Amino acid sequence: MVSVDFTLVLFTASFILFIYLMNLLFFSPLRTVINSREGKIKANRRKTESLVEEVESKIEAFKDDEFIKNARAESSRLISEANSEAANKRQALINETAEQLKQKKAKNHSAIEKEKSQILKNLEGPIKEITHLMVGKVLSNANDIQIQEEIAA
Repeated sequence: MVSVDFTLVLFTASFILFIYLMNLLFFSPLRTVINSREGKIKANRRKTESLVEEVESKIEAFKDDEFIKNARAESSRLISEANSEAANKRQALINETAEQLKQKKAKNHSAIEKEKSQILKNLEGPIKEITHLMVGKVLSNANDIQIQEEIAA
């Protein structure tokens, strides 16, 4: 039979608090950054596609002309630059977000460690008291009073 005691309640509350903090400090900002990044990538793709369409229309207009060769080279260069710039921005955002997350993780970890040590410190007295009560009850049936006094001391 499952027994509900303070430890289970404390564990459940700690877990719910952990989930809430993870959502607040990790998942929400990460979701925001990802959505923002996707928007920028889509905008860069649209820009790239419009440049490709523009180049293709110019190619149709000036087939077999020297201008076409220059336009193809220029469009390839522009596309390459746009892709390179988008990749650099994306990597910079990823690095920045990762660094922010590392800092938040370290901060939260230290706060959790402090809370853990405080809880353990607070539980030390009640544990000793319960231990003395248990030893007293176990030894209350014993006839040897001297053993009981040595353990209680």
